[in-house]
Amino acid sequence: MPRIFKDFDLSSFWEDSRHAKENYVDSSPTPEVIEGIEQQLGYKLPAAYIQLAMTQNGGFPKNTNHRTDEPTSWSNDHIAITGIYSIGSNKLYSLCGETFNSKFWEEEWDFPAIGVYFADCPSGGHDMIALDYRKCGRAGEPEVVHVDQEDDYRITKLAGSFEDFIRGLESDDAFRGNEPEIERILCEDDVDSLNQLISSGIDLEETDQYDRTLIENAAIKNSSKVIEALAAAGSCLRESLALAEQNFEFFPEHEASVKILKNLTNEKG
Repeated sequence: MPRIFKDFDLSSFWEDSRHAKENYVDSSPTPEVIEGIEQQLGYKLPAAYIQLAMTQNGGFPKNTNHRTDEPTSWSNDHIAITGIYSIGSNKLYSLCGETFNSKFWEEEWDFPAIGVYFADCPSGGHDMIALDYRKCGRAGEPEVVHVDQEDDYRITKLAGSFEDFIRGLESDDAFRGNEPEIERILCEDDVDSLNQLISSGIDLEETDQYDRTLIENAAIKNSSKVIEALAAAGSCLRESLALAEQNFEFFPEHEASVKILKNLTNEKG
């Protein structure tokens, strides 16, 4: 039987992050913990997931992008993740934790019950990464998929296994120059480049395939500086505050965008 992660350097896989240590990283799972988590989930975890957890149980990977064969609400050619959940129940972002556990996304955000949600994305809950057991059964080797709330929970296959998914993660640099400029601006909160586009006459009220304007997408992606710049240029706020508040309910880091949009809403009276 092939060795898991053969010739793949797991020692340099994880990013050193205080936020990750506080909210994602747990101690290495014991066989008893793994068995208990699998019983709670109702699914057998991939051996590669368990082995990765033995190097570090949850956290932020250094490489956070995975290629796709079709566009998603994040990008035309890839998705991005924030962190990988720990196998356990102690951390905020863990498979069976008190709040952002796998079942939370099904019960609170109506994500489809296809398996185990194990990685979150920068959109603050508007897309997630899951182990998809529909084809293999609860004890089989699941595929890894992207589930896109912004597109009626559309499911896009990313990899045939968890190990393949991990091996397929790439750095931000691999996609520099490939994404549309406005998408890059939102992801990087790049106000200087945004102002250049505004000066060139970009339509601030143009909507994307999800009927989102620029400022609404900035609210979803927590691009607070971009929100301010778009508002100063005359963007209609539409549903941007509601979108930011929805994310803030579960993701404290979205507080800055909520405060800015509340002030802007009050100013417009």
